[in-house]
Amino acid sequence: MSKHPNFILFITDQHRADFLGCYGHLVLRTPHIDSVAAKGTMFALFYVASPVCMPNRTSLMTGRMPSVHGVRSNGIPLSMNAVTFVDLLRDASYHTALIGKSHLQNFTSWPPIVKRRPAREGYREPSGDLVQALRNDLSHRAYEQETPEYWNVKDARIQTPFYGFDHISLVRAHGDEAGGDYDRWLAERAPKAKALLGPKNSLAHDYTVSQAYRTAIPEELYPTAFIGDRAQAYLQAADAVTGTWCGWRKGVEFASANLLRDDFLRRPRTLVEHREALPILPWRTGRAWELPTGNHAFSIPISRISHRAACAADRASSIKPGTPI
Repeated sequence: MSKHPNFILFITDQHRADFLGCYGHLVLRTPHIDSVAAKGTMFALFYVASPVCMPNRTSLMTGRMPSVHGVRSNGIPLSMNAVTFVDLLRDASYHTALIGKSHLQNFTSWPPIVKRRPAREGYREPSGDLVQALRNDLSHRAYEQETPEYWNVKDARIQTPFYGFDHISLVRAHGDEAGGDYDRWLAERAPKAKALLGPKNSLAHDYTVSQAYRTAIPEELYPTAFIGDRAQAYLQAADAVTGTWCGWRKGVEFASANLLRDDFLRRPRTLVEHREALPILPWRTGRAWELPTGNHAFSIPISRISHRAACAADRASSIKPGTPI
């Protein structure tokens, strides 16, 4: 047994609590997450520091509120001068890894949507390094490591340590156009698969869902498979060396809006096809949602859940309407 505990932090992106089997969803089944909940602690009241991506991820990393760490909205990268919990673990001789999505920096090069107001008459804007309370040069190239332009350079790599992480296997963005290290992994396994990426190459479908399309990428080549493959390889290697590690496994596809691009929309029987038969959940009617009572998470025998779905990092499996729950 290792002298010090090991840590894995799983993050499922864009994922509501009530879209988990263990929190009482009447259709979706998430057997692996449910098994963790059954052996651990489920929270009935758990508040995020911010409902916005980058500010909340930064709060997880730093233990500070957005008003303190400075990432008040998307578009503001976390300062390289910030001390993260990963820095502290690394200082305590832990091996540290980020596998999957980071979004501690901008993964697009889009200009700000909200423009700064011009200075009022009689006033002037402060010099660049005096605009914020801290002198962080956020325009430095070190803060562009998740942008597509950075990864367009041959053999691009994240410069480590990256907020405390010594090992990085990155997916930059959402869906099958995840980018980063995933692109190299995909090219090694299927050189022609790049022609299948994105909404323009998606399979035919007759629905409109925000941020969703029916990907042409097969399951074994999807970013989820990359994250699982690289995480398993890292943990095996780290365990062989020291047995003491901290992993941040950010599953950009593990249970997000983007899962609609794959498992839901490729199966013969899908929730989309049977949407008329789906129950109306409390959040759709405006009623207050409460932690379910009873063991909802395991009310359907495992034999009714496809093995493929159970082994695909909890991408939700489809259940035929009318199945007793």
